[in-house]
Amino acid sequence: SISQFSVTVLVAVLSSPMLTILCLLLCSLHQITFAASKHNIFGIGLVNEGNTEELDKAQGIGGDRSWILPIFAGISKTTTAPQAGWVTALQGIYARNMSVIVRLNPPFGSEHYRDESDDPQHLNYTTLGQAYAKVVAALPKPKATPWDPHPILWLQIENEPNLCTEWWCQKPGPPLSYQEIAKEYAHFHMYVYKAIKALNEPTVRVCTAPLAPGGAVSCGCCGSSSCKGDRGGTTGLDFMNAMIEAIPNIYQDYTDCLCSHSYPAAKIGSNFFVPFPQAKPGLTYYVEELKTIKRSNLPVFITETGWPTHDPGHPKCTEQQKAQWTVDAYGLWMNMSVVPHGVTPFMLQDAYWGKEIGFEYVKVNGQVAPVYTAVKNKRCSLGFGPC
Repeated sequence: SISQFSVTVLVAVLSSPMLTILCLLLCSLHQITFAASKHNIFGIGLVNEGNTEELDKAQGIGGDRSWILPIFAGISKTTTAPQAGWVTALQGIYARNMSVIVRLNPPFGSEHYRDESDDPQHLNYTTLGQAYAKVVAALPKPKATPWDPHPILWLQIENEPNLCTEWWCQKPGPPLSYQEIAKEYAHFHMYVYKAIKALNEPTVRVCTAPLAPGGAVSCGCCGSSSCKGDRGGTTGLDFMNAMIEAIPNIYQDYTDCLCSHSYPAAKIGSNFFVPFPQAKPGLTYYVEELKTIKRSNLPVFITETGWPTHDPGHPKCTEQQKAQWTVDAYGLWMNMSVVPHGVTPFMLQDAYWGKEIGFEYVKVNGQVAPVYTAVKNKRCSLGFGPC
């Protein structure tokens, strides 16, 4: 709905030519926008913490109060503070008037958190939870502004633990069923959630990891992130149910939002990256996740989604098709009964995921892809500035 401020301005404008001129001047100077919804869900995801150029490009896509997902990868049980680049990135995001959900992660290539547990059953993560809390305590927090009097620093804890590459064994052992991995991850998340919440930071919210819509049945546990015993065949919903089986109140008491990887797909957990007209089951996958955890009023972030143009083994598309389908997807989400709080498609820029696979919004040479311009134009057409 149009804000009360907007209505007041519009009434005044209609009643006075002088105020019309004044309003146009103020709108130009302060980039006041009149949107059908005052909530900007547009955004983009990064593959790292982000540098100055990447943050500028991200702000150009989504505008003021749009969403960005940086990745702070590097937390282990011996971590005592955030890396300097993480602090700088958050300061840069706040300076650009953007909203943020940070993905907190182990170091890339070291996604074996089960080996950092405090017990042989891999169910006690007290030390690792305290390491997360030390990082969060020292991160810059958002400050209130007239446009956002109650800003939030949203945190996504880990990523897709239902994939063997994201929750693996450094120490070889018997194969792990998805139920066992779900049990371990649920306990890990609970310990991290409790440790961060004990900081009593009013601006911080903590959210469970998004699950891959299609996940592993079992993982080989061979001492590597890729084992002969790795087998796919479940959905993220199966993994959610296994987490609930392990800790019945995990989604009721230990998460402040749902992070979802609602990729375009013709079926739940399979048939990915089909054209938009066939892709609704995947694009609205988060609705099924909310039903599974019985939290229909939980804020939702789609922290990965999008079409690659040339991912081997999946349908191909042109850059123009990717652009149009992405705009269509935003139209779908904004007209759902549950509108996502923010959407950060995968991904802004990367030599592999962008150039080699085709998810990119910005090419490695800095040139913007058609999807960048199309999404920006869609956002501007809805009144979310600056344009």
